[in-house]
Amino acid sequence: MPKKRVKSKVYALLALRLRQYSAHVDASINAELHMPAFRYDGTRIYSFDSRIELAATAYWPEERAGEEFALSIYGLSPYDDRLPQTLKDCQERDEKGALRFRKVRGELRPVYDVPEGIGILNKVRGTQNWTGAAWVAPNTISDMLTLLPTVDPLYVFLHEVKIGRNRWIKGITLQTTDPAEE
Repeated sequence: MPKKRVKSKVYALLALRLRQYSAHVDASINAELHMPAFRYDGTRIYSFDSRIELAATAYWPEERAGEEFALSIYGLSPYDDRLPQTLKDCQERDEKGALRFRKVRGELRPVYDVPEGIGILNKVRGTQNWTGAAWVAPNTISDMLTLLPTVDPLYVFLHEVKIGRNRWIKGITLQTTDPAEE
């Protein structure tokens, strides 16, 4: 069996200065309840949605200075299956559904398929602009909303990983201190 080619990963830390933001928070009765085609016994009664849109400019490292970022940060539903996930939940399975293991120095070790990030980054062709989307826990959105109207200036610390042609958001931090000075 041919060996699976492993793509190299390139990590980058970016310091961004927040220029503007907007927020959207919604609580309602789930609209799917009124659409028979989407309704089933497990349909949730309540719908909660929170989103923050950030516009920021990179200033560190120097080679990325001036790049513009439009980032959407979404609060996961409190019911989302990803919130309580553990490493065990990411263990790979074979075609029969059995857990996969790999032999390392004569010892069987689990094979994991851990997510690459909490969101994605996309370059806008022909420009120095990026768009991105990340999904975070509801309390993280709440904490970010607390900072936004009260602190100026605000900074975004973005940890990205490039795998092949794809870029992932490994981590995103909204903070009051300059990340380039840390």
